[in-house]
Amino acid sequence: MSDPNSYGQITDAGLASMRADVGEFFHRHGWNEQVTLRGVEHFAVGIGDINPLWINAQYAEKTVWKNPIAPPCYLYSHINGSLLGEKHGVLTVDRWLPGVLGLWADERWSWKREVNVGETISARTCLNDAEIVENSRFGARFVNQVERTEFLSSDTGEIVAENFMTIRRFERSEVTKKSKYSERILASYTREESEKISEAYGNERPRGSVPRPVSSVRVDEAMGAMLKGPLSVSNIIAYLAGAGTSFIFANREHYRFLSDNPTAALLHPDNGILESVEAPHWDSELAKAFSGLPAGYDLGAQRVCWFSHYVTDWMGDSGFLKDLQVKLLKPNLLGDLTTMNGKVAAIDRVAKQVKLEMTATNQLSEVTAIATAIVDLSRWG
Repeated sequence: MSDPNSYGQITDAGLASMRADVGEFFHRHGWNEQVTLRGVEHFAVGIGDINPLWINAQYAEKTVWKNPIAPPCYLYSHINGSLLGEKHGVLTVDRWLPGVLGLWADERWSWKREVNVGETISARTCLNDAEIVENSRFGARFVNQVERTEFLSSDTGEIVAENFMTIRRFERSEVTKKSKYSERILASYTREESEKISEAYGNERPRGSVPRPVSSVRVDEAMGAMLKGPLSVSNIIAYLAGAGTSFIFANREHYRFLSDNPTAALLHPDNGILESVEAPHWDSELAKAFSGLPAGYDLGAQRVCWFSHYVTDWMGDSGFLKDLQVKLLKPNLLGDLTTMNGKVAAIDRVAKQVKLEMTATNQLSEVTAIATAIVDLSRWG
């Protein structure tokens, strides 16, 4: 159990504890364990991607897969299960340096094959690296905490996918004092602007069953635009309902969980209610008090899923997303409208693979994230 006097601080003892744990895997309890049509549907709804390939068995039978498959980032739901009954140090972001703010910085997914409805997949995570950076603008030092997660077929033991996530850990007191985002203007929309957003969504056309052979793809070819948002509390709730959460409970179980895991608790500065560490994402007062941001903000994984959706819409039903790397550059606050854009950066016509480069830009014309992807188009022949 960690020293309560070091809560929220990056200490030498905490760093030593991190280094001692590098490479030690622990099991992740999933929101989902078996891949079911309903579980996949809940996730797809949460990222705004109702592709019939994911949720319609009759449609999927006519594709190269012959069976419904899951959206690539659906596997997040196999690591975000309830932690009731677990005590002390079981929360990945708080397993090391409890109380120290964690901000998603970088993520890479590598998929070995598709995820099929009907199979069972487990997950395990280890601390892959812990890099200490001295004299940052947020304070004396911060830590790049790199976690590696393997997703394993329960039937064969094969690795279905790997994920490398970098979380940047800051002392909350330094971030709230020095955040450059504290005065950022928050977005609002007129009725006319909201109608234009609705119209733009209506004009989006996923590739679906239309073939995209690699012979038809050209370097610098634009992928087209995709909207996400405006980010709202409902948007975040939809994502968590599908992807899962280890932090949210109600009534008796909420207080029991926070009693067992005190490093997961935040005391609301306005009303004195005991909240979880995830609440600043949708509660703007908690975001101001504990994250140095003027409003609630998205979950890092949520934006990663948006890029995945952007790619699968572009590549069509027979494409296969092999690799996705996302760097989060700026916060995505409540009210922000994100526009995804991208292009074909390179083509391997022998392997029939394409490299994509993408950006996410908010309504202030700020690039909030960048991404690259490798797509296999060999199944088009």
